[in-house]
Amino acid sequence: MNTPGIQEAFLSNPEINVSAVARRMGIPQSLLASYIKGTKKPSDARRKELLDTLHAIGRNLTAVEF
Repeated sequence: MNTPGIQEAFLSNPEINVSAVARRMGIPQSLLASYIKGTKKPSDARRKELLDTLHAIGRNLTAVEF
């Protein structure tokens, strides 16, 4: 039931706030934490939603200019 891609994304980038990502997705933080820990497996649709959310955050960060 392990979800290594999701785990790796969050463990290798500890600056990504799990609560904020869950809030942005409209899901409970505990559910996202379960996906990260591997105790629950997201559906294919939920995996895509999470990946899309992380990509959107990345696009927002790359658009930052000083």
